[in-house]
Amino acid sequence: MAREAFRDDGVVSLSEQFVCILVDINKEWKIATGFRIEATPTVSLIVPKAPTQRVIEGAQPPEVLVEEMQKALKTANALASKTRI
Repeated sequence: MAREAFRDDGVVSLSEQFVCILVDINKEWKIATGFRIEATPTVSLIVPKAPTQRVIEGAQPPEVLVEEMQKALKTANALASKTRI
C-alpha cells in the first residue's frame, strides 16, 4: 500500500483532512491491542464521537481508500452539524 495507494493523488489530497499516524505494531503492541489491530496493513479511520471506526484491513487499491476516507469525512461532517448550536 505504501508504494501505490499512499502515493495516489486522491489519497494524498484527502489525507490532509486526517491525522495520519504510522505504527509499528511489533514495537508498539499496546497501541495495536488498544485499536484491536490483528493484521497488517490496517488503516483505521477514527471519527470523533462516532460509535464505531472505519477499519480497512489488508492491502487495498487507492480507490478503496478514497471511498472509505470520503465515508469517514461524511460521518464526521454529519456529527459536527448535529452538535452545532
